[in-house]
Amino acid sequence: MEDPENLTDRGGRSTLDAMLPQVHFGGRRSFSIRFTWILSYVALFMVPIVVFLLVSWSSSRILEEQLAESSATLVDLMVKEIDGKLDDVNRMVNDATWNPLTQSLFNQTELNDGARMYDMVRLANDLALYSGYNRFGEFFFIHFPNLNGVLIPGSY
Repeated sequence: MEDPENLTDRGGRSTLDAMLPQVHFGGRRSFSIRFTWILSYVALFMVPIVVFLLVSWSSSRILEEQLAESSATLVDLMVKEIDGKLDDVNRMVNDATWNPLTQSLFNQTELNDGARMYDMVRLANDLALYSGYNRFGEFFFIHFPNLNGVLIPGSY
């Protein structure tokens, strides 16, 4: 009996290669079945990896787009909120500035009679109303340089 390690076929191939069928395309001798198996295993293991990479790439791109969109929406909301608060402050400033009591007190040089003191109390009450409908300016004051004083809403 022959030594199994030295067995070769007529083409010089080992017996294991000789026992495996050969794949032929168009009459040409092509890859062995072992190489075909290796290719199929590589393809079998690479397909899920490639699919995973494609899915993770597309999902990260979608997440980035959604994050950018939500950030832009949040910035728009913040801009609208700040603009609304600034409009409230401007309205309060205009109301306080054009109040007839404010105008008359800016024209006074001293508060020596009771009527002017009463105007200060009424103006303080008006300022308290202005701060009540304003969402932003909780504390403000009017400085009267001619009277050398400051009027705070609700003060007497």
